[in-house]
Amino acid sequence: MSYLHKLKSATSRKGLAEILGYRPKALTSIVYMTPLDQKYTIFEIDKNSGGKRTIKAPVPKLKKLQSHLSHVLNGCLAEIERERSAKPISFGFRKGRSIAENARRHKRKHWVLNLDLEDFFPSFNFGRVRGFFLKDKAFGLHPEVATTIAQIACDGAALPQGSPCSPVISELIAQILDMHLVRLAKKYSVTYTRYADDITFSTSQREFPTGLATVDTNDPPVWHLSDELVDKIVTSGFTVNAAKTRMHFQDSRQMVTGLVVNEKVNIRSDYYRRARAMCDVLFQTGQYYKVMTQPDDDNEGPKPDLTSNLNPLQASLAIFTQ
Repeated sequence: MSYLHKLKSATSRKGLAEILGYRPKALTSIVYMTPLDQKYTIFEIDKNSGGKRTIKAPVPKLKKLQSHLSHVLNGCLAEIERERSAKPISFGFRKGRSIAENARRHKRKHWVLNLDLEDFFPSFNFGRVRGFFLKDKAFGLHPEVATTIAQIACDGAALPQGSPCSPVISELIAQILDMHLVRLAKKYSVTYTRYADDITFSTSQREFPTGLATVDTNDPPVWHLSDELVDKIVTSGFTVNAAKTRMHFQDSRQMVTGLVVNEKVNIRSDYYRRARAMCDVLFQTGQYYKVMTQPDDDNEGPKPDLTSNLNPLQASLAIFTQ
């Protein structure tokens, strides 16, 4: 029996606990008996574009439970996508997909429009998460099961950045956004992909479709998204970060999720240098300075953090094998 079928068949918290491999009392203790201020370690890191990003790292017991939930929901997502048998359009947080594959969809295009969704994880509040599992056609879970999933996943208010189950839940809910934007892309004959909160449209048409974005005649480097595009994003439950909207032309260096896509997908030389430096320091000291976020803009530098965890380095090096 598939995970999706098991979840849809569950009618209680006890049933969900069994699917997650927990005794009901153990799940109840972690989710309901542990005070909220003891569930997460909270700290801040600098954003490349300025300001701070709040990270909420779950304590070990909660992290393990959230990891089990993530495994189950990833199985559900894979099953849903197999049934749809559609061409992949979302490349973030997915096994076997990468920023390189995302970027390839946009190589050799005359126009590449990049935009960013603001406050991605915080936009998935408790009610939205619960409502999705309760009402979505693919799930339609029992109210007690949907509520318990939301209580496991959320920090009391929303999906925390730092939880192992936040990525897959955000991907499940963002499918409605992808559906709307794929239709819009087909309407204007452009290519659409999404990598987490990074959205890209590209085309080789002589003029970029004004139904998606228009240039500011008083300030040519600035492009404004169309009301139609913004409306699709807003009605899907998201907000555009207007400061990160960028249009790349064929005669400029076109960037998609940190990679150059003018002729073929290339990795920027500074990315090579950073990866090599990370390896050199690791071999010498057993630790290295990791890049906190993927570089996606010429004017933004990475923020380093010393670590011995190999997972971030593995992710950085994986790009070279694509």
